Amino acid sequence: MGWRVRGDGLGESQDRCSRARPGCVSDDSTQPNSTSLSHPSSFTAENIRNVRATEKELPSQLHMEATIFDGGHLTMNGRADFLHEPHIAFHGDMSVDGMQVKELLPVTRPRNIDVADGVLSANGRVTYAPELHELRIDARLIQNLKADLRYVEESATSAAHHATPHAERMQSQPHQSEKFVDSPKWTFYLEQGTIENGELGFINTFTKPSYRLVVSNSTLSLNRWSNQQSDDVSK
Repeated sequence: MGWRVRGDGLGESQDRCSRARPGCVSDDSTQPNSTSLSHPSSFTAENIRNVRATEKELPSQLHMEATIFDGGHLTMNGRADFLHEPHIAFHGDMSVDGMQVKELLPVTRPRNIDVADGVLSANGRVTYAPELHELRIDARLIQNLKADLRYVEESATSAAHHATPHAERMQSQPHQSEKFVDSPKWTFYLEQGTIENGELGFINTFTKPSYRLVVSNSTLSLNRWSNQQSDDVSK
């Protein structure tokens, strides 16, 4: 996912999302799943050098506060190397408060998840560098989440494809999520996550009649979840 900061003196974003309105998610095919952060209320960087830092050195202290997704608040504190190649490197703490998760619909819908409502708060640490992208969340809370998982039958692209046994097709065409599991470049770890007062549904429109199963007023928790199988097992 590509991150862009848009605001006075910080450079312009080229995606159509940021031109439409602040803090929205773009579904532009040229920049898939690109997320725009807009209207930073505070952006401070110290000790910005015009010479390259030594390996693994992050010489500049950075602080940023921004409004995201129509009222959410993002805070980042850490250190950065603005001359790191091929892009900036950052490591530090982050927190998100009051973010409307429905703004992530352009990202979730292609994955057959429709998000209608919910407010996200989270805090953790982030590392963003060419050799490693790591996000470690200490606590995440989603309140009043309304979301549906849509069942979608596998479409046949050709008669030969349709005739191929399902197991063979799955082996020959790895699912996108497999690229995320045990990725050497991406690490995601969730220490504690909670959904409060959730309304979670399952929709199947391929039956007659179609149906929607709903679990309302639900509270779910997920602890110690990671995309790295070597980490602790989730609960």
